[in-house]
Amino acid sequence: MTRSRPPLSPRAALLVGWAFAFLFFSAWAVASPVSSAPDESGHIMKAAATVRGILQGEPTGRPGIESFDLPAAGGGPMTCTAFHGETPATCQPDFDSYSSDLVTVETGVGSYNPLYYAVVGWPSLVLHGEGSVVAMRLMSALVNSFFVGVLFWVSTQLRRGTSLLASAAVALTPMVAYLSGVVNPNGVEITACAALAATAWLVVHHPDDGRLPVRVALIAATGVVAANTRTASPLFVVLIVVAVLATVPLGQVVDLARRRPVQAAAAASVVGLAVAATWTLLVAAPAGFIPSTDPARDGLLQAALRTLGSTDEFGREMIGVLGWFDTDLPEPVQYGWTAAIGFFVLGALVQARRRALPGVLLLMVAYLVVPTVIQAPSAASFGDIWQGRYSLPLFVAMIIVGGLAASNGTRGLPPERLVPVVVTLASLGQVAAFATAYRRFSVGTDRPWSDVLGPAAWHGPGGLALAAGLCCAGVIGLAVTAVVVDRVHGIEDVAPGQDADAHEVARGVVRAGDGPAR
Repeated sequence: MTRSRPPLSPRAALLVGWAFAFLFFSAWAVASPVSSAPDESGHIMKAAATVRGILQGEPTGRPGIESFDLPAAGGGPMTCTAFHGETPATCQPDFDSYSSDLVTVETGVGSYNPLYYAVVGWPSLVLHGEGSVVAMRLMSALVNSFFVGVLFWVSTQLRRGTSLLASAAVALTPMVAYLSGVVNPNGVEITACAALAATAWLVVHHPDDGRLPVRVALIAATGVVAANTRTASPLFVVLIVVAVLATVPLGQVVDLARRRPVQAAAAASVVGLAVAATWTLLVAAPAGFIPSTDPARDGLLQAALRTLGSTDEFGREMIGVLGWFDTDLPEPVQYGWTAAIGFFVLGALVQARRRALPGVLLLMVAYLVVPTVIQAPSAASFGDIWQGRYSLPLFVAMIIVGGLAASNGTRGLPPERLVPVVVTLASLGQVAAFATAYRRFSVGTDRPWSDVLGPAAWHGPGGLALAAGLCCAGVIGLAVTAVVVDRVHGIEDVAPGQDADAHEVARGVVRAGDGPAR
């Protein structure tokens, strides 16, 4: 029995997935006003400062707040819409009319790791006003969409693991898409962790010597980028790698560790993680957190219990509470996504092979416990600082690893049935979330949809037509590509080193046109 060459090579799958994800994230970049995303005004200031050689702000005497001297057109709060879902973006002043004189601005992200900001901030050197911010958003979208492309790249090499694309469709919630199209390192942290989890699974479960150097180099790159985004990122990266390693026997891990490409990638990763950890410990952590506006300042035990009790609220925020916590998604989207998450979590617990369960359980426990471990010790001084989106790096890894573990199980649902259904429903949810956000910024949440077409509505660069066109093209392209990859590559997973066709013959699998198995 012979197999025809797949129409999408791994490289082609990466490029196609990258391109369509970039279209989709670009839609978010042009569809929301300046500073409309969580803390985006501060991230814009930080990016503009970083590319001007200012890696850390000056202390202001207030916890977590630092100042920069920047051109007025390169940053500054534009937050009249913040916390008020009924207020459209027409309230914002003309950003392009700002002076180029230096002004002192303050932000709560001045001590963040500068890597992300150095990549996305350079447009502020050549542009100003809204054009500068949109260009920075597009740079962020380009980086985020690359990591989505990596998921497609991995899926073409996992055989039955193409169910990865169904897991990814659930893991990359509307909140992930929203963050991927604005200036915020949280988006890169999330998408890079998703790519890290998938690529690590590929290497651990399919250690192909011929492709190993490229694969482990990609693991190192995604891990280092993810670790150098936010304060807790190094911890997330370590947890994800350890969890994937825990899905196979120790002897298999030892065998991998003896291979030279793995050793070289591990050494590079250690250096990158050390840089991230050093910045976190010596710069970010001493700067402190911005105190919560909630007056509650509980002790360790009370804060731990309250944080654990907020898990359901964190989950709602992870699916999507847009703007500055002022725009809820439609209830069918929230409930549908919650049901899909439950389906994948239950599937991982029930269908995963016993050997893979420790890794899956580690990510599930980490997802529940890490917010408490980080927030509770500082609650007496800063109050409740955790938000649902901070858990997304662990969440995306949990869903992806859990989905792959379930599809590897003997009772796994065949991907050819799972992928089209999940991807289609997730695509509809993404479009509904995008439309909800557009109306919120255009006319406010309390105005009818028809007002979006009226003369008083706010529209971003290119107007409604560009934003809607980019959104639809990106979502449809991603969905179609996922189904195509699934149908071409969706065969039963095999043991490392075993030929896929031989495995099918041994199982007596007969496909149309192949004739009887022998």
